[in-house]
Amino acid sequence: MFGTKDNAKRKQDGSAEACGLTLGCRARDTITGFEGVVTSITRWLNGCDRIGIQPTTLDKDGGVKEHQVFDALQLELIKETKHKPVRRTGGPRNEEKR
Repeated sequence: MFGTKDNAKRKQDGSAEACGLTLGCRARDTITGFEGVVTSITRWLNGCDRIGIQPTTLDKDGGVKEHQVFDALQLELIKETKHKPVRRTGGPRNEEKR
């Protein structure tokens, strides 16, 4: 897995960006084979990025499988997804002071 120059950079950096992972792309865990869509990226103080993946398949009973979280380094990019940036709808409100 870490044989190429790109993979060597991944091993050093450990960030989601260095691994090519962005919100909305498809990724697979190299250890368990768990696969799905990247729905969250969390950067921790020590520099470790944790990636949340939502599977796109149902379990054997037809229910939704649980979201799982993995270290960025143990994931591989399956497919990049181009998506439109989400327009922020929140922010300060213009309310009268009470």
